[in-house]
Amino acid sequence: MATNEADFDWVADEHSTWQELDNTVRMHGDVLRVAMIDLRTLTGKDRLKVRVIADIEQMLANLGIGHLPSELRGNQDATAVLYKLGSPAAAVIEAVRNGTSSDRLEQALRHLNTAKSTSVQREYSIKKQELAEQLGILDGVAQEIRNIIKS
Repeated sequence: MATNEADFDWVADEHSTWQELDNTVRMHGDVLRVAMIDLRTLTGKDRLKVRVIADIEQMLANLGIGHLPSELRGNQDATAVLYKLGSPAAAVIEAVRNGTSSDRLEQALRHLNTAKSTSVQREYSIKKQELAEQLGILDGVAQEIRNIIKS
């Protein structure tokens, strides 16, 4: 299944500290796509060389953040998806990487499915309420028309 850029949260703003980046990941549901140039800027280096990439990966690990792809690219125009370790997203990623099944994976998948169905149910409920309000207005108009016809 192809993905669309709109399917991801995208934060193009540079962060001035690693902690700000961590906070932004948390604010975006523990999953965030960032440009490699933004990660490079946090290191204070000018180029994404092997050592700089290793430093980035270590800093992310220190913050409890995993990343996709599993080996970050040295292209500053590339992007990486960051995710908090221990999150439902991390459980799914770990299972795909390792080909394993666990209670944590099952819970994460159930959470993903439930979140979507809950969202759809919420939208349906809102639409139903809006429709009921519109029907109430139409009923009032119909009653006024009946009163006018009677007089």
